[in-house]
Amino acid sequence: MTTTILKPSELDEMLVSLTQEQDVKQAVESFNQAFATHSLPLIPINAAFIGDVHVPAAGDSVTSTKEKLLARLSTLSDMAEGLAALKAEYEAEGGEYPKHVRGRPTATLMETARLFPDLIRLN
Repeated sequence: MTTTILKPSELDEMLVSLTQEQDVKQAVESFNQAFATHSLPLIPINAAFIGDVHVPAAGDSVTSTKEKLLARLSTLSDMAEGLAALKAEYEAEGGEYPKHVRGRPTATLMETARLFPDLIRLN
């Protein structure tokens, strides 16, 4: 099946519009609340946040983007406590940053590295 990957500029434009929809607004508020509860910095909702969006040849790019955005917001909201714990653990180590982590990373560690690249790098 052929898919198209949206360009970051297209994605950013679409995200501006999507974040005005009620269900997306609620998901963003929930995400922001989860991060704030665990003293994590707020993350901008943009193309870098959502990553690549693959749209099926006969698919709707808005629907594909919305589904990926809602899934990402939900996943990160659920991981907030673990992200905060890992961030605090690596910050407490001190020394040089970013810390280079080897081995098989957990999903939470991969997200921590993605969200805080100045803190952790996966090798």
